[in-house]
Amino acid sequence: MVLVFADAEMEVRSQGHRLLAAFSVIGVGTLALVFFGSFFIANRALVPIQKSWDRQRKFVADASHELRTPLAVVQTNLELVLGNSQETVETQAKWLDNIRAENQRMAKLVDDLLFLTRGDSRQEILEMKRFPLHLALKEAVDPFKPVASGQGIDMEMHIDSSVEFNGSEARIKQLAVILIDNAIKHTPSGGRVGLELKDLGGSVDISVSDTGSGIEKEHLQKIFERFYRLDEASPTFDLKP
Repeated sequence: MVLVFADAEMEVRSQGHRLLAAFSVIGVGTLALVFFGSFFIANRALVPIQKSWDRQRKFVADASHELRTPLAVVQTNLELVLGNSQETVETQAKWLDNIRAENQRMAKLVDDLLFLTRGDSRQEILEMKRFPLHLALKEAVDPFKPVASGQGIDMEMHIDSSVEFNGSEARIKQLAVILIDNAIKHTPSGGRVGLELKDLGGSVDISVSDTGSGIEKEHLQKIFERFYRLDEASPTFDLKP
């Protein structure tokens, strides 16, 4: 019997080095994949947050602009009143009425801001009750009839009578006011604005239409996004439902 002994130390070390190198490459590659994968996923997760932040920042800028205007009007009218301190309240009623109107405008804007904040924090408690929907819509829309008439806009209402609805009457009115107000703003003289209420038996359908310029197709999918503004040049602030 012949026994042959071979020194395999170099081969073992070589294989060990190759295994160590392979594990090192795999480990570095895995860490790189984890890092870039996490970075990619994190970026995707932050996209809606960034968009929301950008919209809110623009919303605050628009709201600040809206507040600046009535504040300037109030300041101007107060200076007129103070500059005529010898006059009576009756003779300065015009300036005082302007101050009151602008104060009411600011109060409404602040209420809208608080409504959004409470809604986001789920603190807004809606008063749900059964109420005559047809009457609520008429009460919300009737004040706009003189406005529409003054701008040469025909206003039509087709409302089914005796429609009962269970919900928040105040918010339904607010929604109707926003839609009608926007419709009048974007309808030229000679145009038409319509409000229609249909009782579908178990559900209702409320629609507001106008003969204005309309909304381009690329903007339709964004009209329900909060703080989204179609006309970037317009400084007006509207609370989007």
